[in-house]
Amino acid sequence: MTIDFSRGGGLLGRRTRVRLDLETLPAPERKAIEALVDQSAFFSLAEEDVSRTPDVFDYVVEIEHEGKRHRIHTDDVRAPKTLQPLLEKLRGYL
Repeated sequence: MTIDFSRGGGLLGRRTRVRLDLETLPAPERKAIEALVDQSAFFSLAEEDVSRTPDVFDYVVEIEHEGKRHRIHTDDVRAPKTLQPLLEKLRGYL
C-alpha cells in the first residue's frame, strides 16, 4: 500500500507532501495505518474536490492498494468523521 498525502492552505497557504510506502514501515506502524484506512472506509469515500476556504487546511489523500487507486480532496471542515483519525496520523509524517 502506498499513500500520497498533502496538506495545504491555512494561514500561510503552503503545501507540504509526503509519500509513504507502508512496506518500508515497521510492522506495528504499518498495521496501525492499514487499520485506520479500513476504519475510514477510504475506498468508499466520495472523490470530492473542495473549494478553498480561507485559513482552513485542505488535504489530498491518494491510496494505492492491490491495484486499486482512490483519491480524495477534503478539508478540516468537510472531512468525514471516519477519516479524521487517518488524517491525524498522516499529519504526523509531514
